Amino acid sequence: MSGTIPQPARDALEAVREALEAVREALDIPHPATVGDEKARNAILLERVMHAVTMLRSILDEDRDADRIAWSVAYLRERLAEHPATGYKTWDEAVAERRAAAEAAAELASATCEMCGASGADEPLDRSVWTALADGSVTVRWLCTERKACSVRRFPDLARVLGEDDAR
Repeated sequence: MSGTIPQPARDALEAVREALEAVREALDIPHPATVGDEKARNAILLERVMHAVTMLRSILDEDRDADRIAWSVAYLRERLAEHPATGYKTWDEAVAERRAAAEAAAELASATCEMCGASGADEPLDRSVWTALADGSVTVRWLCTERKACSVRRFPDLARVLGEDDAR
């Protein structure tokens, strides 16, 4: 025995591996960030599971050669493209947004007022006013040590990080 797999068996093994990879692709979608996102994710996942099971049944219930398995895998991938894992906020996206918001808050805390020289740390951020501008940037004003409404500066992408509702 030479230790090599005959060609037809090797082709079948590769086809089965492709089928398993397609099933993993169908099932392994990102975790949701919230309960509302979980509902959207579950609806997407349910469609993807149905198509994966259909492909597995066609492979396991019938005599399938490598070409037919490959066709079934291609068909599954077409169905998965119709039900992409999008349309909900993922856990990783939420974590990245929070990290960016924390970095922006740290940047704000170290910012210095151009009018009086007070720093953002002189007053708590909950006494500040955040204004979203038409260009997507944010202007932050807060009461400084002189109790003046001081314009700190514009943050070009803070509105994107915090979201429009949070930026007001």
